[in-house]
Amino acid sequence: MTKEELIASFKYSVLQHARKNKNITYTCRTFNVSRTIYYKWLKRFIKLGYLGLQDKEKAKPQMPNQIKPDKEKIILGYIIEYPTHGPRRIANELNQQDITISEAGVYNVLRRRKLNHRVDRLFYAQDKSDNPVVTERYLREVAKRRPARICSYYPGYLFCQDTFYIGTIKGLGRIYQQAGIDAYASFGFAKVYSDKTAVRAIDLLKTKVLPIYRQFNIPLDRILTDNGKEYTTHWPNGKHGYERFLKENRIRHTKIKPGTPQSKW
Repeated sequence: MTKEELIASFKYSVLQHARKNKNITYTCRTFNVSRTIYYKWLKRFIKLGYLGLQDKEKAKPQMPNQIKPDKEKIILGYIIEYPTHGPRRIANELNQQDITISEAGVYNVLRRRKLNHRVDRLFYAQDKSDNPVVTERYLREVAKRRPARICSYYPGYLFCQDTFYIGTIKGLGRIYQQAGIDAYASFGFAKVYSDKTAVRAIDLLKTKVLPIYRQFNIPLDRILTDNGKEYTTHWPNGKHGYERFLKENRIRHTKIKPGTPQSKW
């Protein structure tokens, strides 16, 4: 479910709650939403249906000085031949070929195409070239971009849990998602909360994860998390509610180093 779909689903839940309980004040207090916001959502729902609850996409502004398509094609063709050249060099070389274009114009094209970094241009040139040359640098960069793999040998062997910031909803505040996935079965769980605390991290396990594992008589051996405060304490010899919960349920806790999503064996 995308962020937009999640927000629309939340708005619809608020409207459903008010309709079922026939008490708008109670609903607004329960979901921490102002009456003004509630009526705004209701008005859009009546007018447009469920689609009216989805956030409107902001129109992309039309840039009056945007490079014309034919010149953009020339720039993209140039970087296939010379991917290491930057905006200034590209502009100078093209101007010598009587193709008038500024350094800023070249940069804007590269940025819009997400090619403003040399390594991205190298990948682009490699993919678009008729006779690509596999260089050592290209192989190194491919290795860096290769997604990390986490080994798991059976269901319940390793469960990966993390916290994600979804966004902010007017009248409600910040929204977070506790999510987890069985590394062997690729079976996932998720639940939305208004904050990121140990209580929320435990709640996902208590209400969603462990009941499913127990239903199928699958023991959960180990959980992998980062070093977020919702999962562990940063104080030496400190005690933490999440880790205590895992210990009570005989689940090992493994923590990763920042920026390195790999488990320890």
